[in-house]
Amino acid sequence: MPSCPTTSATGTSCARRPSNDPSIVFENDEICFNADDLLPLCEELQAPFVLDYHRAPPACQALPDLTDDWIYPSAQSPAQMMDRILATWNVRGGITPKQHLSEPRPGAVSVMERRAHSDRITRLPDALPPNVDLMLEAKDKEQAVLELYRIYGLHEVEHGASTSSSLAS
Repeated sequence: MPSCPTTSATGTSCARRPSNDPSIVFENDEICFNADDLLPLCEELQAPFVLDYHRAPPACQALPDLTDDWIYPSAQSPAQMMDRILATWNVRGGITPKQHLSEPRPGAVSVMERRAHSDRITRLPDALPPNVDLMLEAKDKEQAVLELYRIYGLHEVEHGASTSSSLAS
């Protein structure tokens, strides 16, 4: 695991709060803690795990090992861990699981460049279950959501209905 300036996931900062504190959730990141690091901790503390998909750029998405978690990948794919991830949310009773999705900006090469979010998201993860709230981490905000609605035919979208000019009128 790479060294990080933050406190270790198993360090004393986690032990200061009761494990049943409803404000505690854990989320993997692309530098310090991947799902392998955090999922066992979430299971032990009975705390929800927010899976953050760090999508590979569109040009690399044909490579299965790079698709969903490509900067600091876990040993197992999100699909292989999904049942365990969703089970961490059961302890909160009735709370819909949360997941995050981002893609790097086009042309990103270095790790720092790959961490910058793209304007839009080009594809939903294959492992995405139907019963989660998915937060898109994209520069174009609601336009990124509408683009996915159009791509996947999720709901009829009126083109131009949410542009800033139509909101101002």
